[in-house]
This record gives sequence, C-alpha cells and structure tokens, in this order.
Amino acid sequence: MKMILGLLGGAVLGAGAALLFAPQSGRASRALLRDKATKCTHDVQDLVQSKGEHLRNKLQGFKHHAVELAEKAPDLQEMTDDLAQRGHEILDRGQEVLSHGMDALTKAKSALDTALDEEEAEPTLA
Repeated sequence: MKMILGLLGGAVLGAGAALLFAPQSGRASRALLRDKATKCTHDVQDLVQSKGEHLRNKLQGFKHHAVELAEKAPDLQEMTDDLAQRGHEILDRGQEVLSHGMDALTKAKSALDTALDEEEAEPTLA
C-alpha cells in the first residue's frame, strides 16, 4: 500500500514538474496540472474504496466463520467431555484387567512353586 501511494505521489510530482517546464502557456499548464491531479486523486480514491470493500468482505467472512465456531463450541465441549469420560472408563477397565491378570499370574506362580517344591520333596526312584 505504501509502495502504491509512493508511486502515485511520484507520478503526480513528475507530472507537475513536466508541466512546469512544458512550452505551454501558464493557464494551459495549470489546467493540465489540475486535470492530472484530479485523475490521480480519483485513482487513489478508487484504490482506497476497492481495498476497503475487499477488507469489509474479508471481515464478513471472518465474522461468519467466528459465528460458526461459536455455534459449534457447545457441541465440541460436549464431545470433549464425552471423550474424556470414555477415556477414564477405558483406563479404569484397563487397570481392572491388569489387576486381575496380575492376580492370575501370582496364583499361577504360586501353583508352579508349590508343584516344583512337591517334585523336589518326592524321593526319586532310581
């Protein structure tokens, strides 16, 4: 934007300098200079208006998107709560299964130890 304004300002100054050194009468030069300045002013106004409309359209799009997100927020919160609850339930169930597995493993080890102790205690027949 600064570059465009700089270019337009340079064009106006250049046109003004050219008109001042042109071999025309002062009245004709001033009229030409006024026309060029008017055209440059209109060009800048058109540019500002165009960019303003573009920004308004972008802001309306952002506003629409923000409204959609705000409308979805309660649903997302509910989904997050449900997922967290399911995660806790799965974790609790996993801990329960792990505990039962550890109990079974302890019983199996105990039974194996008992069997090995009994086998060692039996006299060997040779």
